[in-house]
Amino acid sequence: TLARQRRLLASGVVTQAQVDATEIQLRAAESNVAQLDATVGSARSRRSDATVRAPISGVVGQVFVEEGDMAAPQIPICTVVQMDRVEVLLQVSERDLGMVRTGMDAEIRAATVPDRTFRAPVSRISPVVDRLSRTATLRIMVDNADHALRSGVLADVTIEVERHDNAVVVPQYALVLDAQTDEEGEAMYNAFVVEGGRARERPVRVGLYEDNDVEVVEGLDDGEQLVVQGQHLLREGMRVRIERRDGERNGGAEAEEGRPEPAAADPPAEGDGGATQDEQDQE
Repeated sequence: TLARQRRLLASGVVTQAQVDATEIQLRAAESNVAQLDATVGSARSRRSDATVRAPISGVVGQVFVEEGDMAAPQIPICTVVQMDRVEVLLQVSERDLGMVRTGMDAEIRAATVPDRTFRAPVSRISPVVDRLSRTATLRIMVDNADHALRSGVLADVTIEVERHDNAVVVPQYALVLDAQTDEEGEAMYNAFVVEGGRARERPVRVGLYEDNDVEVVEGLDDGEQLVVQGQHLLREGMRVRIERRDGERNGGAEAEEGRPEPAAADPPAEGDGGATQDEQDQE
């Protein structure tokens, strides 16, 4: 309309006032369009904000809101987890911290998958020890492609800090604690073996412990016959007789494979060392 009125203005058909009024209407319409464009842009922005996109690819673990709830920036909507690799956190006491190093192999067993064992190296050891618990955090990254390990479950972790191959291992209860200590203040132990039907006392030095077994690093040789019951009543040179009793264990039970047979003490024969009557009674 404005363009047509401007052509007619030259011929005097319309007045300048009419042209000016039409031009004012055009500018007002253009301003109104600009405001509507801004409103559309704001609506598009709000709609974009209403679509929450996860910063990582993964699986939705928990949802905290439902359809119709009022959402706010400070309220989480859901959690997204990546389960292809999981982080195992282990608290290690300061006493054992010096034995653990990064790169050591660890075995992880979880109650949710009791038939599987996961293996991974120690990836990180915290340099800070908690003042209250006196422990440091150890981290192990475990591959979990099938998502068998779940976030938040408890696990048993075994770390092999030292290995002794071909070690001589005996039951811990077979050793007799000595009243003396060595030069470094460590406890000393004795053991009794059977040689030629007689008890022979051996001072032994122990190494690693595992459950009820202990490593003997000095004093016993592989294959020797060890007394595992009644050793507290034995003395050097006493005669012993090997016994087996069916249906019992630790003191007359049939010897298990790889275990020494138990020994019971006999009083020495006449002229065999001259044991006193008190010693015979103790036997």
